Amino acid sequence: MSDWLDDPCSLSIENKNYADYWCSMLEKTESRFGICHSEIDPTEYAKRCRYDSCVCKNSELCMCAAVSSYVRACAAKGIILWGWKNGICEKDITSCPSSQVYLYNLTTCQPTCRSLAEGEKACTSVFTPVDGCACPDGQYLNEKDQCVPISKCSCYYHGTYLEPLDVFNKQGER
Repeated sequence: MSDWLDDPCSLSIENKNYADYWCSMLEKTESRFGICHSEIDPTEYAKRCRYDSCVCKNSELCMCAAVSSYVRACAAKGIILWGWKNGICEKDITSCPSSQVYLYNLTTCQPTCRSLAEGEKACTSVFTPVDGCACPDGQYLNEKDQCVPISKCSCYYHGTYLEPLDVFNKQGER
């Protein structure tokens, strides 16, 4: 029992081989992760990756989460690992809604049509870059979760979206 607690990969050769293959990529200097090695030693991340991949029911999901923790640590040091998901954790890339694209350098909350109406008040914080789905440059996320150019943004006023031809009063004027 203590072997399993120390090394869950000892329970399954298949899981061990899977974990060794994918998690070892973190340690290879010639891999896309190699450019971060001078800033962050990948040894502990790879060890955690192997453990998580073997102990988890969904090995791929846990392996990708473990690898992404290394990617995030690198990003916090200013090293963006462009394209790190290519060939290793591609499911997220293809899961973006049709109007969005997958980016590796999201640093603030994404511009929305509503944030334009609110004077960008909602987007003042800066974050460590992360990867994920977002609108392409020059487009804004509308209330229907679709990326649109500014000309297609719905009007938003006092907590309500206005449809074309809606009438409202502002400062006593129609």
